Amino acid sequence: AVKKDDRTDGFDFLLFVLDAIDARKIACNGYFYSAILLEGARLGGLRKKIASYLADARALTLGVSKRISVDECPVPEDEVLRITWEILLERYSEFKNDLGFKCLLPNLQVRVGKNEIRQVLASEQSVVYGSYRMRAARRFEI
Repeated sequence: AVKKDDRTDGFDFLLFVLDAIDARKIACNGYFYSAILLEGARLGGLRKKIASYLADARALTLGVSKRISVDECPVPEDEVLRITWEILLERYSEFKNDLGFKCLLPNLQVRVGKNEIRQVLASEQSVVYGSYRMRAARRFEI
């Protein structure tokens, strides 16, 4: 009999590794990134939500995110809290309304090679919430 905690320990450990990579300011591998997203999508619930924020953080790092905007942050820079992925998972209910305002997602630099592009895009698609029409409409919002 496998406990529910045993199934989620792998994802939690991957977030720990991702925080360690971010602390060293290095880029993670595209396959590693997509493995985290696919595991979050497989588990569902809060872990899928965190995986969707991983995709947002990658988009923010690339400068193309539409869901969370940092440039229009109404809170002064010294009051902004930069959290880690592990802390976001543990205390999501505290931070979910402040993401992008008082709390910033960690930077997520992903090194995607030409052989990894299809895998990364498929894994990001597995954690995106909403219908295709909603995503397409959001893409053209100003």
